[in-house]
Amino acid sequence: MPPTERAVERPPLPPGAIRLRGLVRDIGGRLQFEPCGGAPLALEDETEGQELVRTYRNLAAGQEGRPMFVEMYGRRDGASGAGISAVELRRAAVETAGCRERFDQREWIVTVGDPPWRLEITSRDMLLSSGGGTPAQRVLHGGLRREGALLVFNASEGVDLRVAIGEQRCTDTASGSLFAYLVEVRSEGRSFVGCAAHNPAMPAP
Repeated sequence: MPPTERAVERPPLPPGAIRLRGLVRDIGGRLQFEPCGGAPLALEDETEGQELVRTYRNLAAGQEGRPMFVEMYGRRDGASGAGISAVELRRAAVETAGCRERFDQREWIVTVGDPPWRLEITSRDMLLSSGGGTPAQRVLHGGLRREGALLVFNASEGVDLRVAIGEQRCTDTASGSLFAYLVEVRSEGRSFVGCAAHNPAMPAP
């Protein structure tokens, strides 16, 4: 069974949850969140199974104060709003461009898998670089379609290229980075599986 066929619909977020991006650090045994372009705030982990804490320990490898870039949903704590509670982790990585990451016109960027490959999707086309000496392939697509829990892009003009994006935790095996979406690409009898990041400037799918 293709991995993306195990994708599920996301449960509703708690009331008041907002989309956040920034850096998480462990300072003296206490978590701190520094939003992109903002000041540090105290952070409480209310994600399921304390996924944020577990992910930080894995990626920071015991280095206190090491920054981990995150995309998450959270809510302000208390009447003063002096802290943040994380309620859902969507993405986590170290040694990344983080807040400086540029998507430009791209809606999706699919990270390398094994063997290395890359996919970029804009509102009108897809660029697949599959490595191995094969030239990059840019094709038009017919727009986003929903097939159950999957988001699907199909190449137009008779090209054999199908992209299925599922709401499913995905870990990049090379870096350990965590993503909220798993992607399967099928092209000319070949299949690729990787992790996807969605443009944070666009509404969440």
